[in-house]
Amino acid sequence: MKQFGGLFLTFAILAISGLQPAVAEWRIYENPRFGFKFTYPSHFFAPEPEPENANGHRFFSIGAEANISTWGSNNQLNLNPRSYFKWLRDDVEVVDNVTYKRIAKDWVVISGFKGDMVYYEKTIFTCNFQQMTSISMSYPASLKKDFDRMLGKITKSLKPGRPNRCG
Repeated sequence: MKQFGGLFLTFAILAISGLQPAVAEWRIYENPRFGFKFTYPSHFFAPEPEPENANGHRFFSIGAEANISTWGSNNQLNLNPRSYFKWLRDDVEVVDNVTYKRIAKDWVVISGFKGDMVYYEKTIFTCNFQQMTSISMSYPASLKKDFDRMLGKITKSLKPGRPNRCG
């Protein structure tokens, strides 16, 4: 059994270091409530059961302490990208040290370190700023170079829900 655990961990490290198996599979998750979707590497991340409120979903890596969280919400605080960034940085304190930020007209990205973990979040505002779609990823800083490649593909695939889901 110990040999199996070591083999499993080896596979997980190879998977994130770019030496992915020939059958690397990326799947699409589509949220039933808000309609947003993104792709994730199913050979590396496993989804938790869908929550009852269907706001979002969590995915955990196999053996590497990484996770993806994604959610949709109604913008009850009437935030915009700039005020949301400030809220994340100052009130929620998702990162100890912000190393990257990008604030656009209808989206925001924040990234940095929280202890020995990297945190990255992208939030898109839709429905005239009344809805928000977010995706975040946390992973060990020691594996940053390997996870950053995966992170780019995951976050670029995030598509907010269709306009007919507004209101």
